Amino acid sequence: MFPLLLDRFLPKLTLQTEGAKPLVWDPIRKSWLVLQPEESVRQALLIYLLEEKGVPRNRIAVEKKLLVNGLSRRTDILIYSSSMEPLVLVECKAPDVPLNQEVFFQAVRYNMTLRAPYFILVNGLVGFGCRIDPGSGEMLELDGIPHYTGG
Repeated sequence: MFPLLLDRFLPKLTLQTEGAKPLVWDPIRKSWLVLQPEESVRQALLIYLLEEKGVPRNRIAVEKKLLVNGLSRRTDILIYSSSMEPLVLVECKAPDVPLNQEVFFQAVRYNMTLRAPYFILVNGLVGFGCRIDPGSGEMLELDGIPHYTGG
């Protein structure tokens, strides 16, 4: 696990209220979404990826559909390489959700379909990430979210 204090990006979120519902602007999907705890983590992480990790906006997909064991699922964030292959699978959870074995196995199941060489779990407070060695298939733990290099 590594510290990931995304609350410093919360002031950068674009917010508005519709009736009694707080909404947040998603810069990738270009739409307003209901501001739930997990959504605030995802949106803060998107700003972090764009501003601090150099991920190009056109290499990010949010809530990308995929089939896992015949069931329709959605990734939270999928980052593509410069050749548009899946590069990093990101699973976001609300700050009060621990990044436990259940969350880890959810990401592993999703990644069995995607075969991204990296996957990262975040809850806004901490993160956990792995790089999958292409030769051995061994998972090597990351000490932080790497800077985007395109592949």
